[in-house]
Amino acid sequence: MNLNNSGKAKLVVIVVVLLIAAGLTGWWFGRSHNTSNNKQTDQAQSDNKKSDNVSSNNDVKALVSYVLPDGWKASTCAASAGSVFVVPKGTGNVNCNSTPSSPIKISVDPANNKDCNQLQNVQNVSKHICSSEFINGHKSLRAETVYNKDSSYKKDTTINAYYIDTGKGVIKLEYIHEPTNSENLIGFEQLAKSVQTKN
Repeated sequence: MNLNNSGKAKLVVIVVVLLIAAGLTGWWFGRSHNTSNNKQTDQAQSDNKKSDNVSSNNDVKALVSYVLPDGWKASTCAASAGSVFVVPKGTGNVNCNSTPSSPIKISVDPANNKDCNQLQNVQNVSKHICSSEFINGHKSLRAETVYNKDSSYKKDTTINAYYIDTGKGVIKLEYIHEPTNSENLIGFEQLAKSVQTKN
């Protein structure tokens, strides 16, 4: 195919225009793909921050510090991540395969109880008392509930509990024991009164 000079010039112009169009198209798709990736990355980072906040808000050790009485041991269980299980001196070890895993548990209260009225809906009990007090400057509830044999515990069971409002969540300390065996109650109360919030 023979082309004169004007034909060659037209062909060169068409090729240049096609190359420019292809380049612009590639640039446009590349730019919008990068914007989409940036948005996905930003969203993933945002989700990770939310996840960190959720996990830290459900993690006792991230919210508070406390002092165990002499000889007491604390441990965690994978099934209850974020909670701390405490065993008083001379009462064995934490058993994550049993319910309860230990006589004393420190956890974040999912119900966020801040008022005794929120704790009134208890059944199959022979005793239930609740009072408000302050622990290290934080509004707290102190409760004692004695469940009878008709309860889910199937035997007389006492639960002493403290609910401490940290401002970032309510920390619940509970001590489960038989009504006739409250030998660790004083140590439990010392543990509860030692709770300090973390900044």
